[in-house]
Amino acid sequence: MKQFCVADLLKLPLFEDARLMCGKKGLENPITGINIIEAPDVAQWIQGGEVLLTNLYSLKALEPLPAFVKALAKKGLGALSRSASSSTPFLRN
Repeated sequence: MKQFCVADLLKLPLFEDARLMCGKKGLENPITGINIIEAPDVAQWIQGGEVLLTNLYSLKALEPLPAFVKALAKKGLGALSRSASSSTPFLRN
C-alpha cells in the first residue's frame, strides 16, 4: 500500500487553493502527522514526516531562511505550509 505523501495532501479539498512554492522533489515525501509550532527552535521538535503549519512569525529570530529550511529537511520534515494570509513582511508570495 502506497504511503500518504505531500502530493496526496495537495489533492485534498482543504488544500485546493494551495500552491507549491519550492521543493518539487519533495512531492513524494511521506506524511505521518501535522505539527503547529511557532518557535525559533522548531527543528529540534521535528521527528520526520510532519507537515509543519506556520505563519513564520518566529523566522525574525532565526538565521537566514535557507539555513532554517535545511535544518528542517535534515530532520526529515515532510512539508512546510504557511498561511496565505500571513503578514510576514520578509517572505512574500
